[in-house]
Amino acid sequence: MRDSKAYPRPSLENTPRRRSNSPSDLPASTRESSDSRAPDQSPPLTRRSLSVQQAIRAIGVAFTVGLIIGLFDAYTQVEQQRKTFAQTVQNIVSLSRVGASDAISKLDVKLAEQVSDEIIALEPVVLVEILFPNGDVYVARSKSPPEAGSLANRLGESVFSASASGRVTLFDTWNSGGSDGPAAVGELHIELDRVMAGSQLLTMLFIRIAEGVLQAVVIGLILALLFHRFLSRPLRELGQEIDRIDLNAPDADPIAVPAGHEEDEIGTLANRINRMMSKISEGQRALRRLSTRDDLTNLPNRLLIHEMLEQALARADAHNGVVAVLFLDLDRFKQVNDTLGYDSGDQLLRAVGKRIQSCLRGDETLGRLSGDEFLIIVENLDGFEQAASVSRRLERTLASSFRIDGHSLHVTASIGISLFPTDSITPKELLNQADVAMYNAKAQGGGFQFFSNEMSERAQVRLKIETSLRLALERQEFELFYQPKISLDTGDLKGCEALIRWRHEGEFISPDRFIPIAEQTALILPIGEWVLSEACRVIAKWDREGYSVPMSVNVSARQIVPGSFVQYVRACIDAHGIRPELLELEITETAVIQRLEEFRDIIAELRLMGIGIAIDDFGTGYSSLAYVRDIDATTLKIDRHFIKDLPEDGTLVSVILNLARELRIDVVAEGVENQEQVDWLKRHGCAMAQGHLFNRAVTEHQFQRQYLSSAQEDVPASRSFGEAP
Repeated sequence: MRDSKAYPRPSLENTPRRRSNSPSDLPASTRESSDSRAPDQSPPLTRRSLSVQQAIRAIGVAFTVGLIIGLFDAYTQVEQQRKTFAQTVQNIVSLSRVGASDAISKLDVKLAEQVSDEIIALEPVVLVEILFPNGDVYVARSKSPPEAGSLANRLGESVFSASASGRVTLFDTWNSGGSDGPAAVGELHIELDRVMAGSQLLTMLFIRIAEGVLQAVVIGLILALLFHRFLSRPLRELGQEIDRIDLNAPDADPIAVPAGHEEDEIGTLANRINRMMSKISEGQRALRRLSTRDDLTNLPNRLLIHEMLEQALARADAHNGVVAVLFLDLDRFKQVNDTLGYDSGDQLLRAVGKRIQSCLRGDETLGRLSGDEFLIIVENLDGFEQAASVSRRLERTLASSFRIDGHSLHVTASIGISLFPTDSITPKELLNQADVAMYNAKAQGGGFQFFSNEMSERAQVRLKIETSLRLALERQEFELFYQPKISLDTGDLKGCEALIRWRHEGEFISPDRFIPIAEQTALILPIGEWVLSEACRVIAKWDREGYSVPMSVNVSARQIVPGSFVQYVRACIDAHGIRPELLELEITETAVIQRLEEFRDIIAELRLMGIGIAIDDFGTGYSSLAYVRDIDATTLKIDRHFIKDLPEDGTLVSVILNLARELRIDVVAEGVENQEQVDWLKRHGCAMAQGHLFNRAVTEHQFQRQYLSSAQEDVPASRSFGEAP
């Protein structure tokens, strides 16, 4: 890990300060807790009182039952009164029979009248008749019954019609009548007052029914009071306890069990609610932890670290302090996932998090943003030198290798630094600035960099390019240009290289500007697939027209994924029907060296298909060239940086040419720009070259017109070494 020395030294004086005590500047958790103390303005949930409902139901049931019992009792009383009425008639008749018999036997009118008066004087009697055997009235007495309502009349008639009248035969008391007994001398007929009896019965029934209903109402009210005391009121108290539950801490204050209900269903309900609140609280704590902690490393996640940054800035603002924000991104972490798998990548992230955490001090806080991105907040700084010191400490901490699944992995990181209040006074801007500085450090090869305004301007340009790049494929803004490969011996065309160009808003954007951005954002994957498909289309088109031109296509290391990449190449070849030997894939030497074990098998599969493999930018790896023997490459392309030093310095180029000659591999010199370079390359056995001396990359139509049409037969071969026509 190299130490960055070229960072700016920002001044910490006369910088804007962060305003304190603004509600918007408070941490989110503080604002939430403040809001939670607001009174509950929600309307009560009770719409109808349970006590009233139970009272209505109890009284209704009791009334119905009391009414049924009253009616049954009334029926019993009616039957009893009917029997009593009939018995009264019989008693009066029996008691008056002797006197009436004497009176009619003696034909004693006075006695008959006396007996009749005595009988009629009795209250229930309304009619007394002493009759002769032929039915003629001897003596009769009657009285008018009291007036009563029609209901009493109907009730008396219906109930007592059969039992209100009594007749008895009168016998001669003076003459035994011989063997046949006394002779019948008349008949006593008595009728009782049915209207009065009906009125009395009606009054009695009303009283009985009223008593039953009143008893039912009283019982219902008593039951309602019992319901209220032992059910409704405890439930209301339980509801009030539930209303007092703090939703932020449901189990902080368990609800109280209503007195006297500790062991019944209400007590059981209260205990179950407490257990439920405890489980809810546990769930809330788990959710709160998930929402603020990274589940892989258990470090503060993006949400929590942003909140902690807000708090750190508030403290620094209150005490005129300085805070540094360090945005740390692991270098080439994707290669770990691609080569060892995501499980190993997760293990590495956990190990990195633990190691960084172990080296931090009390005023330094670590969080994980996402993927392989970490954030360190450093408080109580005196200046930028302390932030640089923390970055160096992090580099030393990560210098030792990590042991993951039996592999020894070396990790480096790029760190971007922004300072409060020098660079910004808001958390969002500080994070963005640290992110920009991190990308600048990564572009410089690692280490750490402080934020500067120049970086921000470059980041804005980069963001604009990235945004436009995402739409470029959809808008068909990409185009392939073709640069010829020329034989240095004959000047003939030996093939070409397909090079992508981006025509955006009426001008071409250099690949050097957008390809690195595409690599970083993974947009290189769809772009690379389009390049390969378009190249295969042109190869097939030229081949059908009789021009068999080998074509080289650059492939990003991110495209080369075991299984899927070979399948896609085979699908492109089959879809366009090209001969595999006309396609050559160019892979940079750096990518091959870094993923040699993985690429060896992929290259072997491609070579079995007949596809050529070129090692691009050869010589820039500065490593052992022995790996060339391990892969079945067909071409070495000498990087232009070595060609431009010819003929003054050709040591490394000579080594490469000798190596290729020993391995019987073709060599292409890139970036040839003058005749002196051509002469040197020819003397040392280089067969092919490409560069501006021969031609720049041109469109498909231009390339076909200049190199593939029949008109080229009229052009001298020497023109390949001069300016292009």
